[in-house]
Amino acid sequence: MIPEELRLSAGDVEHGLGVLDALLRGFGSPLSVDALRRRFEVIKRHWDAMSKYVSSEPVNVPSVLVVAELTDADIELWRALLGNDMMILRVDTDHYSAAKYPYATGIAERIQELTHEPGSLVGRNGYPALTLR
Repeated sequence: MIPEELRLSAGDVEHGLGVLDALLRGFGSPLSVDALRRRFEVIKRHWDAMSKYVSSEPVNVPSVLVVAELTDADIELWRALLGNDMMILRVDTDHYSAAKYPYATGIAERIQELTHEPGSLVGRNGYPALTLR
């Protein structure tokens, strides 16, 4: 049974963060609640922006979606916004590590290669995918 003071509710975010902070410190984690709060705010801003975008049709532009930890449903949301010319570049890491070395370097190199291959991002239907490990 969970003690009452450790129970979490969606209506009391600060209490939940306090419990999380105590657990992180208790386990000697280098993570801080402030760092987690900043990450959450970034994610929330991105989802808010994406959910407010309204269009009856996708923009249909050649694009590359870098996928680290996205579900197939998430990928379909992006495809609905960007159209079928979207190429998927899967990165075998977590969301935040994808923006760091060595993954960010590999992503940049692959995107540069794609932009120099005539027609490489045009007319791709279905689920074109590359994997960067």
